[in-house]
Amino acid sequence: MNKPKRGISRDIFDVINDNGSATYTSIFKELRQRDSSATPAQIRKSLDNLLFRQQIERMERNKRRFIINKAILHEQITGQKQLNVSKELLLDKARETESILNESLADNIQTAIQKETRNQSMIFMEYIFIVGISAGVAAITTILMRYL
Repeated sequence: MNKPKRGISRDIFDVINDNGSATYTSIFKELRQRDSSATPAQIRKSLDNLLFRQQIERMERNKRRFIINKAILHEQITGQKQLNVSKELLLDKARETESILNESLADNIQTAIQKETRNQSMIFMEYIFIVGISAGVAAITTILMRYL
């Protein structure tokens, strides 16, 4: 997780970092004191973007207050990233899931083929019923049209 590098988002992040936690109104007032030209709509959008990027989060007790994400805070304090996942581990997991998905796909294809061969005679019977019903309806319609 990285902190924002430029723009209003960086200013908002700095305000939250300096104060520990902040509400929208305190962020707005602090940015006005710092001579920022951000409009209220820009501040709201920047807060939404920071939340979406998981650079800030809402406090658990008071949902109106924003705090810095715990992973970024941990990185700032210790200088180490909180999650160290190697690419090799991720590739191994991806290969495992791919092989499992391929096996299940092959099983699904085999069962579909088996069901299709069993149901072919049933499909033929359905066509016969449909043709019979349509012939009966046509005959009844012809008879009714002749006598009405």
